[in-house]
Amino acid sequence: MRHAVRILIAVQLAVVVVAAAWTVARFPVWALTDELPHFQYVLTVGQDARLPVLGEDRIPPETFALGRQPMGDPAALGLRGESYEAFQPPLYYVVLAPVTAAGGERLATVRVLRAVGAGFLLLAAWLAWLLARRVTADDEDGEAPLAAYALALTVFVLPAVVVRNVTIANTALALPFALLVTLLCWDALERRDARRLVLAGVALGFAMLTRLELAVLAPLLAGVAWSLWRRGDVRPGPVVAALAAPVVLLAPWLAWNLHEYGALTASGLAKDMQEPVLNPTGRTYGLGDLDDIARRIAGGFLPEEWWVHYLSGGWRAARDVVAVLAVVVAPILAIVRPPVRAARAVAFLVMPLVLTLAGLLFVLFAGQFDLLQPRYLHPVLPAYALFVALVLRRWLAPRGIALIAGVVTLGAVAVWLAVAEGPTYVG
Repeated sequence: MRHAVRILIAVQLAVVVVAAAWTVARFPVWALTDELPHFQYVLTVGQDARLPVLGEDRIPPETFALGRQPMGDPAALGLRGESYEAFQPPLYYVVLAPVTAAGGERLATVRVLRAVGAGFLLLAAWLAWLLARRVTADDEDGEAPLAAYALALTVFVLPAVVVRNVTIANTALALPFALLVTLLCWDALERRDARRLVLAGVALGFAMLTRLELAVLAPLLAGVAWSLWRRGDVRPGPVVAALAAPVVLLAPWLAWNLHEYGALTASGLAKDMQEPVLNPTGRTYGLGDLDDIARRIAGGFLPEEWWVHYLSGGWRAARDVVAVLAVVVAPILAIVRPPVRAARAVAFLVMPLVLTLAGLLFVLFAGQFDLLQPRYLHPVLPAYALFVALVLRRWLAPRGIALIAGVVTLGAVAVWLAVAEGPTYVG
């Protein structure tokens, strides 16, 4: 049986590689979800050796032309002509800047940057394997880590996860960093290791320098640090170093923001620039929007470019069934039969997802700014899939979990074959 699960995992990884390669080469340039301004950010860092300034930097006509899309009158472009992702933390763009510095403003450079995103996706898949081994360490069945990993890989074969993490955007680096922070925190607590605790703090700092939303992992780091200190396993020095590391790493960028915008981040300015496009009617968001939000999140196994398929009743029904199975069934099973070390499993594998959703809802209702898109959940989904594996293990043998992973993978492959060359909206 273990040989069969290994074959399944090999097939899943092959699907990820093939789908990522297809996305690099064939997915339309520019992708709908802000690939153009993300590329412009990398280009500014790589060619001008500086961070772009929100509200000042524009996207030049030659960059538009790479996507073979009509630019139209530059004066009438509005937000589309702005480098409107310039408020993002800089790490992803700095890491990729050498590519644009060497390759220039060419379509080949876009492909190379996408290929780097594919590399980040495979790196995340490897980190998911390491985490799967940790969370199943108490299971005496040697097949348990493989089955749990196979279930986690079902996240990686989803079209939305591949497309959004391969096309140019800082979410590509957020996924491996989220897994790395979780892995280091788990090891620090399990091994009572001060060095890994400090490394977890450093990793969290880099993660937040990639996407600030990964601050949802800060309570995990703080909880692990508190537990180790309270039990006397780690001295105060490493605890302070771990908790201070994210602040220290973020400080230069925050100071730059203060100098440039008079605020710690330019999120307020970004909202002012984007809101006329995201909410042109000025509607007020409230609890009545939860139904629409639920449908949007439920449709997250497809990238936004392919949401046109949801105009079909069959696709909508499939979306709703998948959402119920993924979101509702596992918590019910967990309540009936909690997984081994349930508190730790929830803290490490579930709470980051819950906090991410809560943060997006808070921004929507309190800040009246709609950022609630399924792609922002991607960094914390593989960990949640491992939680589902732990829950299913209370009911099924590892071969049963692997069978479920195989069925989901077949479904994902069928979706890929159905949509990959179908209608794609690019705006």
